[in-house]
Amino acid sequence: MKKRTFITLFISVHLIFICALIDKQSRLTKLSYQKQASEQKLKKLKIKKQELTNKLLGFQNHQKIKEYATNELKMNPLFLKNIKKLSDTPHSPSENSCS
Repeated sequence: MKKRTFITLFISVHLIFICALIDKQSRLTKLSYQKQASEQKLKKLKIKKQELTNKLLGFQNHQKIKEYATNELKMNPLFLKNIKKLSDTPHSPSENSCS
């Protein structure tokens, strides 16, 4: 009788260890997949950060700003001789009335 309980207990313990090892391996595989996915996402985010940093530096480049203003927005350079000074004299009272 003791021999039979010992064999049953022995087999049960080994089955529990086998199930635990299978569970451990499946969790390890799942976590490995999650780690790999996170590393790929991190790599993509680093590339995106570098692209955005380069874009920001491009926006801060005064030569590119000037080219964009003249070519895309069709702006012309402003010279001091083209600026007219407003007179310092106040306007007549009829111009300031609200009626």
